Amino acid sequence: MGSAGEQPPISPLSDVTSSLQPTSNGESCKLPYQLNSSTWDMYFCNEGYCQTSTDSNSKCSAGKFGYFGFAALSKVSFTLNTDSGGTNGTDDQCLIYYYYLPNITGTDLSITVRKEEAEDISETIDTVTRSPYNGWIKRQVSFHTSKAGDKIYFDFEKTFGPPSSSTIIAIDEISVLQGNCPSEPTTKSTPT
Repeated sequence: MGSAGEQPPISPLSDVTSSLQPTSNGESCKLPYQLNSSTWDMYFCNEGYCQTSTDSNSKCSAGKFGYFGFAALSKVSFTLNTDSGGTNGTDDQCLIYYYYLPNITGTDLSITVRKEEAEDISETIDTVTRSPYNGWIKRQVSFHTSKAGDKIYFDFEKTFGPPSSSTIIAIDEISVLQGNCPSEPTTKSTPT
């Protein structure tokens, strides 16, 4: 998505696994870190590199993530594609995903996650409207399914703000596991 300049990034500069997997020196990125003389915290690999405990410029693993860029106020919806066409399990499920919402003054963005049963009954299982910091944020959400095959939708929405092609919402590393989510906060910092 680019590289960092004098101002903090307003879109992810790398996928979440680039920051979590070991770099070329075998160590993980030390997040956050300061980039040159910046006064803001960096939570991404920048131009494919990050700081580790022993190296100020270690090569990150490459990866991909999903995003949508808004030019105007609008809402888009994406279906979680699975081999079975929906959730595999029944009863308690755990949705885990990472999201990125930029902190742009005067712009309101949201992510709504819905499950839709075969009878076209839609239920919101998660909503995010802000980020605690300018990086990937981990979400864990427990939900219930009465039968396999429920579809999961991610709705991205820009509800307020000036027209701008640089307004990005992104998600990465989505998984649905059988059983309730582990008892930890629904919002978690990316580990160092």
